[in-house]
Amino acid sequence: MKFTTKSASVLLAILAASTIGGTIASAADAKELESTGTVIVDGDGDTGGPDTDGKIPDPEKEDPTKPTDPETVDPNPNKGPLKVELVSKLNFGKIAPKAGEIKTNAAPIKTEAGDRGALIQFADVRSDVYGYVLQAKMSQQFTSGSNVLSGSTITYNNGIAKPETDNTNTPGSFVKSGDIVLGAGEDDKTFNSVEVFKADAAKKEGKGRYTLEFGQSKDYQAPTGVIGTGTPDTADKAVQLTIPNKTASNMAKGTYESKVTWSLVTAP
Repeated sequence: MKFTTKSASVLLAILAASTIGGTIASAADAKELESTGTVIVDGDGDTGGPDTDGKIPDPEKEDPTKPTDPETVDPNPNKGPLKVELVSKLNFGKIAPKAGEIKTNAAPIKTEAGDRGALIQFADVRSDVYGYVLQAKMSQQFTSGSNVLSGSTITYNNGIAKPETDNTNTPGSFVKSGDIVLGAGEDDKTFNSVEVFKADAAKKEGKGRYTLEFGQSKDYQAPTGVIGTGTPDTADKAVQLTIPNKTASNMAKGTYESKVTWSLVTAP
């Protein structure tokens, strides 16, 4: 093939374009440089709750609220990545002996946002570990000195669970949200645990913080992401103490105290 002046011109143009392109790319590279950031996730740490300024997650609203009486809630002082962070106290008021079964309800929690039912707050921030069951049991029968309200039970109803705002992890689910009877055992010292809420390990459920509420305010409207079906105007009706006839008719005077233990249990 005869090499003409025109062919030479085309070849020179291609070479020039390649050179210019290379120069442009090199200039662009010179104007940019990445900075590498590194962080090491090491250990399981702590859930970081409950809030140190006295606020608690509000299961009925997006923003936290404060109890008007801080003594109505018990925070957990211990640290850990899987933690029951807070529980509310149960105040069943005053009762008198009677010839018959006694039923009395726990008072609602008074907060800046209004009445709330009994609360349990917990969280899971473990690294690469999933799955748990939240259990409840009566760990001490109602006792005053040597006197015991034998056979008494505490029943929880109208349970909902709300993930903390912006917690978009796959949520867990209720095992039982109502008719949770605690205290029914062979005697007043041995009690069975009841499974209440679970997170499936295979589905990677239940990460982050959740608040359970048993009983809702009179103006309750289900917030975004809530688990379970709430019932308005049950904050003062959802947790009930039942004292059987044989005990109710034979009670000594005194201030009786019971313990309910909430536990996060993992597979062995």
